[in-house]
Amino acid sequence: MRRGQRLESGGTELGGISKIHGLLEALELRTHDCPALKVRSCRAPILAVAAGALLFGCAPKQEQASVSPPRVYAADLTGAAKSCEAPKVTLTDGKTTDATIKMGNDGGWCAITVSRNGKPYDTFLLTTRPQHGRVLVHTVGDSTRIDYTPDRGYTGADVFTVKLIPGEPSVRVAVAVSGS
Repeated sequence: MRRGQRLESGGTELGGISKIHGLLEALELRTHDCPALKVRSCRAPILAVAAGALLFGCAPKQEQASVSPPRVYAADLTGAAKSCEAPKVTLTDGKTTDATIKMGNDGGWCAITVSRNGKPYDTFLLTTRPQHGRVLVHTVGDSTRIDYTPDRGYTGADVFTVKLIPGEPSVRVAVAVSGS
């Protein structure tokens, strides 16, 4: 290879060391013999950089790992009340949406499931606590689930409000609990 000659990827393939040697000769970097590498001339730091660049360019491209969907566990599906009517709720950022749950009190929960652009919300704030039950907000698969469990033996009305983040939509839930 002569000075000023272009290096191209097409044509005859040279072995790794020969290719690096050719590159060094083209750049006129001959300074001393390197018998350990079996090439006529080299500069160790430049040889290392050239070898690294050559190997990086020849490395096979790695495919990105596919992202598996979030799992839904059996524990997330068990414990629901036998009688549970919960509406499908669509939330709007910055607005409060009203929903009504009708359920029997048999020790189980009744839930409203919401999501934001097909993904669960990051966190929540319980802005109004229920007087006669418990609220659990958690991620199940690609959604956020708001569970309400009435106190043991309670029948009647209850209400609570949850603010979800990001976007800060709220859902005010009125609950009608009947006997089991």
